[in-house]
Amino acid sequence: MNVRIRYRTIAMVVVGTGVGYSFLTLLAMRWWHRFWRVPEPHPERRRAHRVFLAAPVFVYGRLGNRTFWENTETVNVSAIGGMIPLSIRFESIPQKVIITNSRTEEDMLCRVARVENEVEYTILGFEFLLDSPRFWQVDFATK
Repeated sequence: MNVRIRYRTIAMVVVGTGVGYSFLTLLAMRWWHRFWRVPEPHPERRRAHRVFLAAPVFVYGRLGNRTFWENTETVNVSAIGGMIPLSIRFESIPQKVIITNSRTEEDMLCRVARVENEVEYTILGFEFLLDSPRFWQVDFATK
């Protein structure tokens, strides 16, 4: 049986119970494997371990001349920040927000690291400007 791939003809010869491959067939398989292989998983690149935690927080920030605030709950948290859903839509990214842990009444100034506008809400990822591993009252796993 002959198989034509673009300009090369690859001959496959069936021998007995097994399948014998010609040199060109093996080259084509090697080429195919190199360009169509499944990528290897990347090692974890996060700086801190994340934990799924629904902690009540109060968010306050400025977006241009406009201020915004909202009570919400975290989606996940880490020793260096967290992620929260907001009902506010952002056209541009606010630079800094103040997050208040409603359980402890502790405030923390944060840098906005990520904003994703979804259909019903906005996901806001933030990072603490000062180290505060006990802000969430959670012991995070260390490596």
